[in-house]
Amino acid sequence: MQDLLSICNQFVQIVNGKANMKNGLCSVELERNFPLTIQNHQSRSALPAGITFESLDYEGITLNFSEVVILREELSSFIMSTRKK
Repeated sequence: MQDLLSICNQFVQIVNGKANMKNGLCSVELERNFPLTIQNHQSRSALPAGITFESLDYEGITLNFSEVVILREELSSFIMSTRKK
């Protein structure tokens, strides 16, 4: 079974992101370039996409967490896509 660092590096290459390994977690940031307004304020601090997964257990299973900033016009297709998965 592959170790977490190897899997993290492969994942970063697939999604063209930036990785951070810390305390048995692989965190990957994905950048998107678009203007973001939250409650009528321009924001540069919202992370467009963040994916984190933990160390693999003995069966090769891990927990995965995602945080995604979605534009209003992307919301419908995003929801439909996640329902299919």
